[in-house]
Amino acid sequence: MQRRTFVKHLGLTAAASLAAPYLLPSGRLYAATGSRKVNHVVFCLFAGGVRRRESVEKAEGNLMPCLLEGNESISVDIAHDIHAFPPPPAGRPLQQMGTLFKNFRYSQGPTGHFYGHAAAITGRYTDTTFTRRRPPKYPTLFELYRKHTTPSPGGLNAWWVTYENSLYPILNYSTYPGYGPAYSANHLAPTALFTRQSGQVLGNMAEFHPEEAALVDQIRTFADSQFRPAGTA
Repeated sequence: MQRRTFVKHLGLTAAASLAAPYLLPSGRLYAATGSRKVNHVVFCLFAGGVRRRESVEKAEGNLMPCLLEGNESISVDIAHDIHAFPPPPAGRPLQQMGTLFKNFRYSQGPTGHFYGHAAAITGRYTDTTFTRRRPPKYPTLFELYRKHTTPSPGGLNAWWVTYENSLYPILNYSTYPGYGPAYSANHLAPTALFTRQSGQVLGNMAEFHPEEAALVDQIRTFADSQFRPAGTA
């Protein structure tokens, strides 16, 4: 999708020129685009080791079939080292359920993983005054979602995941007036959570007391329900 088309579809042309979050008179963050398809949004960033050429451009074939559509064969020089891909959890690639925006360019501000994440999450470029010791100045998409959705969703409805912990949790919310920790997201880093040390503390997490097992089943049911199309049981 071209950048101009992407911006037009989202109705963000006016918002791009304003410092404050832009709200339509109806109170919506964006112009209506028809009936809602799902009650959740997955915002995925390719960064930190995933090269554009091998991912969205598929120079070596479709190496990410759970995310990207297409049957491009894997290059013979690397195919023998690749295990069989699992089927997409949702039954089809994520690209078919959203927008793949390939025409992205980073035009200003410091580069780097942390600054890139901040720019993507807030929709605002950062500058050299932005440090890793304070939250960003402008509202994150998590805060916008939680504050301007009716009824207001709780913290369990706003999660984001990174490969490692580092200082990313500082991007959970901003210092912008009227937003902040009350509308924060939850951050999860699997490589920091599921370690040998955590296993020693928590024990075998596959074995539960009957009361704990019931709670785990409730959590599993809740998590699974987030991936069902709207209107299905």
